[in-house]
Amino acid sequence: MVAYNQNKQLIGENGLMPCKSYLNSVKRYVGGKIGLAALAYTPSVLWFLDWSSMDTNLDCIALLGMALSGFVLVTGMANMVIMVTLWVLYHSLVNVGQLW
Repeated sequence: MVAYNQNKQLIGENGLMPCKSYLNSVKRYVGGKIGLAALAYTPSVLWFLDWSSMDTNLDCIALLGMALSGFVLVTGMANMVIMVTLWVLYHSLVNVGQLW
């Protein structure tokens, strides 16, 4: 819920440190294309999403994480697929968060 409430203000399109700018600078650093080098430098599912509406992408990642976490909390059932998905979503946000 924290990510959903704060992503737009911190790393959103008009945030303090926009992740879109960060991803563009990483893309330039690794040679101008999105490939394994960019994914290794900053592992995030945001590389594979449309960057035209980064705020929507950030909200969707946070909401999907909340939905999966809520499912695990309510049912008490967690398998490897759910836990890996939650881990990937978490690291997708953390890795584009940059240093403050």
